[in-house]
Amino acid sequence: MACRLESEVEVTTTWAFSYVSKVSFVILDMFNLQSIHIDIAKETAWVQTGATLVGTGGHFSGGGYGVMMRKHGPFVDIIIDAQIVDAIRGGGGASFGIILSWKIKLVQIPPKVTMFNVSITLKQGANDILYQWQEVAPKLPGDLFIRAIVDNVNGTITARLQGNELAKFNPVLGWTSGGKKLRNFLQQNIDTRVGIKFMQWSPYGGRMSEILEAETPFPHRAGNLFKLQNCMVWYHDNVIKDGIKSIRELNGVMTPYVLSKPREAFLNYRDLDIGKRSNSSKAGT
Repeated sequence: MACRLESEVEVTTTWAFSYVSKVSFVILDMFNLQSIHIDIAKETAWVQTGATLVGTGGHFSGGGYGVMMRKHGPFVDIIIDAQIVDAIRGGGGASFGIILSWKIKLVQIPPKVTMFNVSITLKQGANDILYQWQEVAPKLPGDLFIRAIVDNVNGTITARLQGNELAKFNPVLGWTSGGKKLRNFLQQNIDTRVGIKFMQWSPYGGRMSEILEAETPFPHRAGNLFKLQNCMVWYHDNVIKDGIKSIRELNGVMTPYVLSKPREAFLNYRDLDIGKRSNSSKAGT
């Protein structure tokens, strides 16, 4: 009997995913494995693969991206050990095993964390400020994470520089719209005169530039200035076709500036426009 593993993963494209199998199979659902045991003295924790809102099984194994990445690196850098039910005998080359829980190294955070939002319009010089921000953002100290979001608000192009404190946000609230988001890794600065719909730039540098890409399985480190997210959000199903066309046009405009040949994206941010299975259905990368 074939087995299929269901483990929560970080996906922001609000589409349903489907799978068609030619054989019967059993689903192993990791959702209820949600316990967390913390050892304060040793600054470590054992976290089961279903915990808690994202699901560490998918989040950690895909790299584990977050707003503290410039300070401490992605989650893959703090994984110490794992509890695995292995399938090394008869499971086949692609069936190493199932991870039940992870041992991770805890990191220190300061007692106070500052969050800020600065909005700038084109009339206020957003183009020039955004271009200057590109020059310095990856070079800033790891304690500072400043994300740039460029969007259109009531017909006005606005650039927002956003410093985040993760605890300020409830990740399960506010998802009332559908959307298509395409990620790329930006390797050279962009001419900000290019037309923009909705873009989110998360700077790299800091700890991300200190670890060689061959040191852990997460390769997107030195040489990448930002993780770029192109977005199109819609609230009614009758505009899906136009929305997808629009975001793909924007993604095409970004081609000269991003990692390409092949085009790459963060594993956990499923990009259905990259790669196809042999039966011609779209696949995440």
